[in-house]
Amino acid sequence: MFAAYMVDFYQYLYAQLEYLGAAPESGEFVLRTDRTPADENWITWGETIVSGFKSSTMACDHLIKNADAYEKKFVRAVDKRNVCPGL
Repeated sequence: MFAAYMVDFYQYLYAQLEYLGAAPESGEFVLRTDRTPADENWITWGETIVSGFKSSTMACDHLIKNADAYEKKFVRAVDKRNVCPGL
């Protein structure tokens, strides 16, 4: 149950940042190690979201099992970071 709340929160953040125009056109997460220019809010929350999936197999399992319930762009952005094997 906690994993569902966590993934729902990350999806909500992602959608809000898109709405505010902070997300790049691709919707992919930009991390500080990428050295790619991006909105600071996008980078900061992207770091949080990617780290959250990287450190939680429960969150990854939930996203993998319920990917159809989330925005495709969000799922693709998580998948591109290779933090949830099998996504």
